[in-house]
Amino acid sequence: MQSGLPYSAPATGPDAKETPISALTPDDEKVRVSPRYLAGPNVDPAIAFDQLTSKFGWISHATDESLFCTSPCHRVRSGFLGEAMAPWQVTASEYPLALPDWLAAFDGRTPPEIVGAFLTTVADNLETIPDRTFQMNLHYVDTAIAPLRQAGWRVRIGECDTTVDAPSGLAGVIVHRHPQPWQAEEFEPYDETWRMWAGPPEERWSAEFSRDTPLPLISAAARALIATGPVERYRADLHPASLPHLTVQPVSRPEPAADRIQAALASSRSAPPPLVVSSGPARETAQRQPERAAGRGR
Repeated sequence: MQSGLPYSAPATGPDAKETPISALTPDDEKVRVSPRYLAGPNVDPAIAFDQLTSKFGWISHATDESLFCTSPCHRVRSGFLGEAMAPWQVTASEYPLALPDWLAAFDGRTPPEIVGAFLTTVADNLETIPDRTFQMNLHYVDTAIAPLRQAGWRVRIGECDTTVDAPSGLAGVIVHRHPQPWQAEEFEPYDETWRMWAGPPEERWSAEFSRDTPLPLISAAARALIATGPVERYRADLHPASLPHLTVQPVSRPEPAADRIQAALASSRSAPPPLVVSSGPARETAQRQPERAAGRGR
């Protein structure tokens, strides 16, 4: 997207407002955008790991194109694999070095704030309620999609699939269900039975979760999907296809130091002298000073 590209198409969606990109001056390179599921990737994918390393003590390791983050117990591993088709990868094993119990993958267009919310919930559960990190059948599908339903997303239940769509039509979740419990055998352990997606066709991202991914973790990803708080992006990184559906506001910048000094000087020159109220002999002396000055003037 070219800097200063004019844009005047009306915004759509429940939280969107019309914001002409041309109204943003060249100095406002960084902007706040919402909804976050249309914000696209960030220039620094490492923000998805910030809470893992600073709050939960996860171990990080970086190469030229990849970044890895592992839980202290070595049971959950995550990574950003650079230019891979699905660069965000998360695997969890109840025992270190065992085969994964579940897998999750997010493609490169996924806003890292959504990946980070999912990983933060994984890390928190691993410390406080470890069973929620490895046991799948703790809740029903309806519980996992409850945040979306409460936000007004449309739920359609078919014979083998449940689909949940945003009012804007630009995000959704697809659950591949089996009609009868015994038919669960039709899915391999690593089959992708949950798929989350968002964005217009030209800039669509998706996340996929294997069959045994614990539903509370998928519910956390759903809550991140509908989070209303804006996220920061560089204006040039916003995809043109997403712009008509975004609320875009410039990030206010701190006033330069020189401007603050000039404002302070101007304020001090225009402000009246402070009124000093005193009592006793000091007040009497202060009252007589104008009289003495007047006497010298005569």
